[in-house]
Amino acid sequence: MDSARQDRDLVASVVWRLVQDEAVDSAGIEVHATGGRVILIGQVPTERARRRAEVLAVATAGVAGVENRLAVLAPQTPAEMDDAQVQ
Repeated sequence: MDSARQDRDLVASVVWRLVQDEAVDSAGIEVHATGGRVILIGQVPTERARRRAEVLAVATAGVAGVENRLAVLAPQTPAEMDDAQVQ
């Protein structure tokens, strides 16, 4: 299988995982792959969703690395923040 097809298959696998996960709103996420490296681009509502999208991408078979370029859309409430972010 050529590398372009492998990258397309990898994108499809990562997108499927993102869509299936209830903790991630995947509507604002674009997934790109080159040589097995995945790039996540777009916007998500929370930092938690940003990190979860990266975890799902890393856990996908065939992914050699992930560059997370996701931005968090809106300010978070203390309930959405990690303990380290709440002061």
